Amino acid sequence: MGDLHLDLKVTLFHLEVHPSKEVVAVGTIEGKVWLGAVGDSGINALTKEEEEEGGGGGGGGITCHAGASTRSICFDDAKGGDTIYSVGADRAISIVDVENLSNKGCKKEAHRYPINVVAMYEEHMLITGDEEGYLNAWDVRSGFKTTIWNMEEHGDFVSDIKCVAERKTILVTSGDGTLTSYDPRKGKVMTMCEPMESELLSITIAKNTNIAVCGSSSGALEMFKWGVFGVPCDRFVGHPESIDTLATVDQDTICSGSMDGLVRILSIQPNKCIGVLGEHQGAVTCVRKSPNTDRVISCGDDGCLRVWDLNDDSKEEPTSSSNPPPEEDGDDDDDDDDDDDSDDDDDSDEVPAKSSRKRKKKKQKQRVETAQSQKAAKRSKAERKFFDGL
Repeated sequence: MGDLHLDLKVTLFHLEVHPSKEVVAVGTIEGKVWLGAVGDSGINALTKEEEEEGGGGGGGGITCHAGASTRSICFDDAKGGDTIYSVGADRAISIVDVENLSNKGCKKEAHRYPINVVAMYEEHMLITGDEEGYLNAWDVRSGFKTTIWNMEEHGDFVSDIKCVAERKTILVTSGDGTLTSYDPRKGKVMTMCEPMESELLSITIAKNTNIAVCGSSSGALEMFKWGVFGVPCDRFVGHPESIDTLATVDQDTICSGSMDGLVRILSIQPNKCIGVLGEHQGAVTCVRKSPNTDRVISCGDDGCLRVWDLNDDSKEEPTSSSNPPPEEDGDDDDDDDDDDDSDDDDDSDEVPAKSSRKRKKKKQKQRVETAQSQKAAKRSKAERKFFDGL
């Protein structure tokens, strides 16, 4: 099977694969959830609006967040994947009936701020995180009447959530550069790492849940040994731009999607770029490994949904552009400035998650600069006091 792709002609933010079928669900900037079946010959639309239009690519989907974008989705795996939960910029949680391809309703104003991420923990607990760092846990059986618990531990946006039921842990990455582990039953923080110099944007698990791998805005993978989340145990550099999405392939292998548009296959400990599956014409916003086949599915700013076969021998070997040498730390600020400048071209309702991150990044840089100037002032005052006493 070669590269299968379908152009939906609209910016795609997030995707998930059905737990038992080759069905992919995609969240779009138009506030819709689009569903399609993946086969050896192509990707066929399942959503009713697509069928009414005669199939093929372009638009369509189930409206879940009218007038706002669908930022994240998840299947209810415990119920066989018959329900999808979606969150968006309208601060709502929507419920999609997969069997009937319809919107079953929504919880409005679930957060005070636009919601970035949603993830399912075990059978009944739904976790949501917003762009101001708030985390909520919901019991889906209650109809979202009230939250189970709320957390306000993050100083910046929640970027990704990984629920690890076998470890009874929820891992959360944030734009404040931290990885935090939560006890989902008690709703308490177990550990929070020291803030990294760059934002942590994505997370996945490797080595039989013994290693948590986080993608950063600097292009480095920060690795944490399970139970020792205070500081990274390893660092894998090489991506020239931010790592916005990660997915586990097997216990030794992950795939990454980057701002540079490449979908890479990576070996973890030993750390090595095995190859490049392919490329999007723009940032890769989400990548997922199918739980049913040896396929990796990705989506991006270019509006394309792409399917890659891991058994295909035509994978590109890593080159200097796909796996460059580590960059000097001093280049980070220049890269940030370039990113901010490139954001001026986007006038849509919501720039694909990047604009929010870049605004946060600029705020974070200003906070760092303010803190540094305050420290310098304190040092100068202490020095003057010392010399005045001589």
